[in-house]
Amino acid sequence: MSDKTNLRATAEDTPEGRLAAVCHALCEKFRMIPDSHPPDIADFRDCLRTHIRREILMAELDEARRPSLLRGERMRVIIAALADLDRDEGPG
Repeated sequence: MSDKTNLRATAEDTPEGRLAAVCHALCEKFRMIPDSHPPDIADFRDCLRTHIRREILMAELDEARRPSLLRGERMRVIIAALADLDRDEGPG
């Protein structure tokens, strides 16, 4: 992706906003190419790979800054958050 895309992606305040900016930029990139197909799953996967890894590393860094949570308690919090995410996402 271009530097412009990276600037938009990093300017967002939330992980969702940053990933949405990357997805939007990918769609715009394909829209600007004459006779191109809409982006497919592989295009999004390749485009998002680095940005998702960045979000994971940022979360790990944030976690490392908070030493007050015990490992077991943090695992319970993460497991509950994953369960909430699965429940919110629903079937499909």
